[in-house]
Amino acid sequence: MRNELSAARWAVRLLHVVALACLLLGSLAWLHPQTPPYRGRFAWLPELAFWWFGPVGPALLWAASGAMCITLARFLWRHTPKLPSDRWL
Repeated sequence: MRNELSAARWAVRLLHVVALACLLLGSLAWLHPQTPPYRGRFAWLPELAFWWFGPVGPALLWAASGAMCITLARFLWRHTPKLPSDRWL
């Protein structure tokens, strides 16, 4: 049980860091919006977000990614067997 708890704690921390990075990139995209054409392998994602939501679309895409990471971390921590005294820190 301790190894499972340790792995879950590590994954939850990693997901929180990724969520923080996504939210930071979303706020930067909100403050300094870019316009198409986007470049890169997944350029179709911000293009699609721009097409649906306008110039704030890529920022909303980053914010949704961060929210998804936080939700996944909460789900993972909630469904990990642990003692009542265990915390995620």
